[in-house]
Amino acid sequence: MNSSISLKSFAIFGVIFTFVLGCLLHFVYGLSGNNYYVGFFSPVNESVWEHLKLVFYAWLIYGLICYPLLKDTTHNYWLALALGPLLANLFIIIFFYTYSGIMGHSIFIFNILSFLIACVIAGYTFYKVLTLPDYGPCYNLLGFLFIISMIFLFAYFTYHPLDIPLFTDWGAKS
Repeated sequence: MNSSISLKSFAIFGVIFTFVLGCLLHFVYGLSGNNYYVGFFSPVNESVWEHLKLVFYAWLIYGLICYPLLKDTTHNYWLALALGPLLANLFIIIFFYTYSGIMGHSIFIFNILSFLIACVIAGYTFYKVLTLPDYGPCYNLLGFLFIISMIFLFAYFTYHPLDIPLFTDWGAKS
């Protein structure tokens, strides 16, 4: 089996893994009895920001599982692991605010479909970046630092949200 077929398989399985784990992560905070630490990686409310954790952490877990299997046969691993969820989450933000702005409200099925599309974007980006020429350790370091930064940002803004629409709890009763 050639490496591009293997990488495609890893990316496709990653899309499925991320979608399933992301859906499960949606409920983990509530099931934990609203455990403070679980809130670092699972949504604590219905804001767009909190839901960005679903793609980010599910894909990160998948990437960490795959790392020992792919590290010696691929290039740009940490860059790929960072850019996949980044582009997926940018899609979620743009799609959500575009359609909900037009419709005037959030639509559950659109949110699920956008999450699925975001998982595909993460997988496709991961695959494409892994198949690019080796950009060297500097780009991998940037990808790794981006991942670490996002972990800290998710943790911080979960309990210290800004007063902007990205952090608005769409499920809160008025």
